[in-house]
Amino acid sequence: MTLMASLAACRAREATPVDNSLLTGEPCGPPCWQGLVPGVSTEGQVMKYMSDSDYVGSHYRDTDGRETVIWWQSSLRGRGQGTSNAFGIREGMLTGMVIYLDYELALDQLLARYGPPEKLWAQWRAGGSAVALVNLYYPSEGFIPQLELEPSDGYHELRADDTVTRVWYFPPTTLEELPNLGASIPFPPREYMDTDLRDWEGYGRIHVR
Repeated sequence: MTLMASLAACRAREATPVDNSLLTGEPCGPPCWQGLVPGVSTEGQVMKYMSDSDYVGSHYRDTDGRETVIWWQSSLRGRGQGTSNAFGIREGMLTGMVIYLDYELALDQLLARYGPPEKLWAQWRAGGSAVALVNLYYPSEGFIPQLELEPSDGYHELRADDTVTRVWYFPPTTLEELPNLGASIPFPPREYMDTDLRDWEGYGRIHVR
């Protein structure tokens, strides 16, 4: 790539607006993201988005015979830079999406727009980390936002200014049917659903399992 072409590509990335559709609903809201809708959009539409969108940086396909996952990184210089977003495809249809946010969406902003979640689950991040992953369930609207919480004085607390890290998008369903959408959906084992899934009780300390 020539220097001029490289500079042009940099300017194009800088000119691309950050996707804040989860907050604004523009160009669409959950379960839609950038015009792609799980259970509705085809593989062809996904691939067209991959080739046309300024949001998409490096990407590759991973196929296990039944399902294809397209892993891709944001082209923007934001919170999502360096993290892998994913589109799941099966039988020619988009089944789900995982999107890391390129901007800071505070928990109080999320709650102001969508109200409290149906349930939440706070789990430990893998690898012996002290970080808690807090999943907020909006199954009827087709999305699960996740927050990452560092401990404070030995506890994990939800605060209004905590920020959403990534979001799962999927066809709207019920809470009970979420495990049937696949292993990529963050959800406790069925035998622990009654104890691990908690009601929203506002800000404050949370129980991590």
